[in-house]
Amino acid sequence: MEQVAVAKSNYHSSSYDHARAEMLSDVDRAWELQPPALGLDVPTGDFGAATPGGGISISAKLDNIIIPRVALEQTSLQEALDFLRVYEALPYIREIVNRLP
Repeated sequence: MEQVAVAKSNYHSSSYDHARAEMLSDVDRAWELQPPALGLDVPTGDFGAATPGGGISISAKLDNIIIPRVALEQTSLQEALDFLRVYEALPYIREIVNRLP
């Protein structure tokens, strides 16, 4: 009888250890960083004027700048200045104006 109890106890402790080890390995596997998948299709085409270093050339950047055209004909000087003050408050206009020579 005593041997049966010892065998059951050993079986339960070993099965407990086995289940615990499996769960810990699952947790370890979940924390591992997965490498990116190989063989991804990279689109090919015209990506602009890329430089050999991987950047974009200055001429390509300048070609993409959009400067709004504003017709200020037959407006008073005060109205034109007010209009420019409103546009100057926008960050992209301020950036363009600061780059002008």
